[in-house]
Amino acid sequence: PAGNDWDFASGIGTVRGLTGFGGAAPSASFSVSASPSKATITEGQNTSFSITVTPSNGYTGTVDLGVTGCPTNATCSLPSSVGITGTSSQSVTLNISATSSTVAGTYTLTVTGTDSADSNLTSSASVSVTVNPASSGGDFSISASPGNVTLKGGGLATYTVSVSALNGYTGTVNLSATSNLSGATYSFNPAQVANGSGSSTLTVNTGSSPQKGNYTVTIVGTDSSTPTLTHSTTVGLKIH
Repeated sequence: PAGNDWDFASGIGTVRGLTGFGGAAPSASFSVSASPSKATITEGQNTSFSITVTPSNGYTGTVDLGVTGCPTNATCSLPSSVGITGTSSQSVTLNISATSSTVAGTYTLTVTGTDSADSNLTSSASVSVTVNPASSGGDFSISASPGNVTLKGGGLATYTVSVSALNGYTGTVNLSATSNLSGATYSFNPAQVANGSGSSTLTVNTGSSPQKGNYTVTIVGTDSSTPTLTHSTTVGLKIH
């Protein structure tokens, strides 16, 4: 016979009726997404991403926003919060401003949204930013003198290496050297030429007992920001 708490709709004896089969109602929440997923810029340039906060299950509230992973010596900014008052998504812009001193490389930036009233309710999205070094423009040439050095029995040979700017070049040139003389070592003073032009002294240490013969020393200058911008010159070294 029927008694207290009997539910004719489900027959399971609960005042919740059919809702007893549905489990707990889903919690109100939100998600954070970013577009595009990656960007590439050059030192001194800017880029931006669209950050979207999408509510679900009737979420309303204020979502505080923050970003981590900003490139070194760059500025990353976006609104501190976004308000959700209905069912529509809300979008803001993440701006990234690189300077001439921004360190080149690939960075992962993470934007995190946190409910202002419940710090446990969060969502995040990540983007990738590649910062390429800026070329100073122009070009350079490299030369060395004397054209040949003769040593008796080995020792030290010195050359003056000159870097000359072309078409307004203002970059820094890193210097290196190689030769077909086994065991030789090379040092430059200074090791690089800054501001587009200047000179450096190359010292070739042949050792105390090098094999006699005629050798070629190749001197290479490479732009410190653009490794593909490189030039070389050769000098002679005779040991008798």
